[in-house]
Amino acid sequence: LRGLPARGAAHRVAGAATLGLTFHVELRTRAIDEALLDAVRRGTDPIVLLGAGLDSRALRLGALARTRVFEVDHPGTQRHKRARLARAGAAHDHVTFVAVDFERGSLGDALKRAGLTADRPSFWVWEGVTVYLTREAIRGTLRAIAALSAPTSQLALTYVRPDRARLF
Repeated sequence: LRGLPARGAAHRVAGAATLGLTFHVELRTRAIDEALLDAVRRGTDPIVLLGAGLDSRALRLGALARTRVFEVDHPGTQRHKRARLARAGAAHDHVTFVAVDFERGSLGDALKRAGLTADRPSFWVWEGVTVYLTREAIRGTLRAIAALSAPTSQLALTYVRPDRARLF
C-alpha cells in the first residue's frame, strides 16, 4: 500500500476484522519499545529478545545499534531470518543470534555460550511468545531469566494463559 491514508485505512480494516487484535499488537509493541528505550537511555546493556522471530526491533530502534542485543529463537526461524537479513544487506553487527528451542533446549546454557552474563543490568523482551509454549517451557524460561539477570534488570512480556488462547 502506498501513502499514509491507504495504510491507515488498511490498519482500521484489519483491526475490525481481527476484533481489535492488530490494535492490541501495535499498542503492546509501542509500550515495550518505550520501556526498552528508557532502559537503554539509563545505560542498560545488554538487551535480550526472546522468541524474536521476524521482529525487526534490533534494527528499527536506532538506539539499539550501540547496545549488545541477543536475539533468541528456534533454529529454523533464525536461519530464515538471517537469510532475509543477508539478502537485504541489513547491518546487524550488534546482534548475537542465539538458536534455542524453548521446549527442548536450555535457554540459560545457550545464552551463556553466546556470551551473556549477569554482571550488568539487562532488559528482556518476551512479546507474543508464551501463548505458543507449554507451562514447563514458560517456567524454564523464567528461571533462566532470573539466573542471568543482574539486579535492576527488567522484563517486558505479554502473557496469555494457554487455556484462554483460542479465539474460536
